[in-house]
Amino acid sequence: MVQLHMLLGLLAGVFRCAHGLLAVPSVYSRRTQSTQRGANVAAAEGMLILSTHKTLHHHGAMRATVMSEAKGQVAGPSQLSAMLNSVGIDKLNSLQRAALPPALRREDVLVHAETGAGKTLCFAIPLVGALAGVDWRPGAAPLCSIVLSPTLELCAQTARILNQLCEGCAIVASSAEAGIDKVVGVAPILVAPASLALKLLTLPDESAQETTYKASEWEEDDDDFDGVAAAAGRLRLHPSVSAPTLRAIVLDEADALVAPLAKYATHRQKETRKGNPKPASVLIRLLCVREALELQVLAASATVGRPLRRELAQLCGRTLPLVQVPSGSANGDAAAAAAEAEAAMAAMAASGRNGASKGTPTTNRAVSLPASLELEVLAVEEDNVLAAVHQVLTASSAEQALLFVAAGRRVPPEVRLFRQCGLHSAVSLSDHLLGVAYESDGDDDEAATRRAQTPQLLVASPSVARGLDLPNVGLVIVLGLPTTADQLIHLAGRTARQGVSGRAVFIATPSECDARIGTLSAQLGVDLRSCCHEVSSRNEEWAGMWAVHQKVIQAEAKYKNTPSAEPTRKSKRKPKRAPRRSR
Repeated sequence: MVQLHMLLGLLAGVFRCAHGLLAVPSVYSRRTQSTQRGANVAAAEGMLILSTHKTLHHHGAMRATVMSEAKGQVAGPSQLSAMLNSVGIDKLNSLQRAALPPALRREDVLVHAETGAGKTLCFAIPLVGALAGVDWRPGAAPLCSIVLSPTLELCAQTARILNQLCEGCAIVASSAEAGIDKVVGVAPILVAPASLALKLLTLPDESAQETTYKASEWEEDDDDFDGVAAAAGRLRLHPSVSAPTLRAIVLDEADALVAPLAKYATHRQKETRKGNPKPASVLIRLLCVREALELQVLAASATVGRPLRRELAQLCGRTLPLVQVPSGSANGDAAAAAAEAEAAMAAMAASGRNGASKGTPTTNRAVSLPASLELEVLAVEEDNVLAAVHQVLTASSAEQALLFVAAGRRVPPEVRLFRQCGLHSAVSLSDHLLGVAYESDGDDDEAATRRAQTPQLLVASPSVARGLDLPNVGLVIVLGLPTTADQLIHLAGRTARQGVSGRAVFIATPSECDARIGTLSAQLGVDLRSCCHEVSSRNEEWAGMWAVHQKVIQAEAKYKNTPSAEPTRKSKRKPKRAPRRSR
């Protein structure tokens, strides 16, 4: 508790040293005054305006914690403690106690911890604290910080947390059609997907010649970085973006945004990356190197390796200090967690490799799966997947279950299939977050009883649910085995968060299990073979529905790849032969 008050005192000092007033904005519009539980996402002029279930217009608790309405003075540590309590935080864990002090001093931080460890607050609190002394109000606010996320759903969640700390400080850009004037100048913190942020904040630099700047120490003898540097050299910042007021940039789920190449990447992968650099990499390079802005860089992810740290150093021109808390230590003592992290990093450096031999349940990963997570692998035939899903849902007592479809599959057809085979509670995760209501299937009493006895099934693609915090999800079902341990950590990490128990079930074919279980066990340090079981039950009706579904998907994919124009018919006339020469 003493450490909590010390940290809150440091945060209060950051507010006071600016000698300015933190203007608390009023609500954006009447839509934001809704008291619907969770985050209400309202589309307005190409933007997403978020509100919480406790708006400050009705409940003045957050307003009183941030500033005094009588004199406009910054509140003390007790009020800041109440501000954290408003977002459900009664005390900071070891990760936040280690990451917040350097972040509040405007130092670069790279946060590495397990899923559900509270990494979002490690950059949300410093961003809100940096608004002290900035003269802003709703509709007239300079751009102070940029938060990049891989998906729009994660952007909405991050903005909701920021708006809980300080109402109206964050806005989410959902489309470039509205233009930069509808985003920049509205709120001091912009939350957007990387590709959309690059499109909104930059313009083509027609006067730019071939970029010939001196390579830093991180770029020497690195031909793979030429694509990012060349793309950044052809762009310039939009005139609406004021360089002096822009102070920080955040990479939420940094590994997904940057997607660094492995050390032994193939030549084809390197050439592809050179021709198609990641938007987040280009934007960071433009801001930190070409424009030479003094930005604070904050990054966070549950999977941070040497390739990511090396590429971030190349993009920023400097090394980002790493704050790492091993798995199972996020809620423990900070000193013990730091000592354990140093020991893990020393062991990794001594071994000279990241991982163990195939089939050995040991690993040098400092951050792996949460200790409260239960893993299970079900080996089933491909046409018996629906029976396996029914079996898992029937045996679960969770309130909600999250199901990941196979990579490359569209979610709406999968939702229709699950509802046709009796899972009437199946909905798309995106529709669930946006509050879209599904039409009733005309169920009878027996179907309604089955729906009440099984968890609500949220169906999503592996990329959409990246980084989302879904507190009611106690069961995760993944169709297929991931190819890498990093993918498995992020998929299974949607449950068992903040020390709460959870279960992750992977449904795969026997051939997939034989090919991947050994490698995944070695990378994770978990013996997956011991938790692999076969599904003996079978439903022929569901198997037939699954087979028809696969044929429909194959036909749609074939039709999609077929050119729309009809091919020209070849003439049936035989070509004329050349006349024979007489001897």
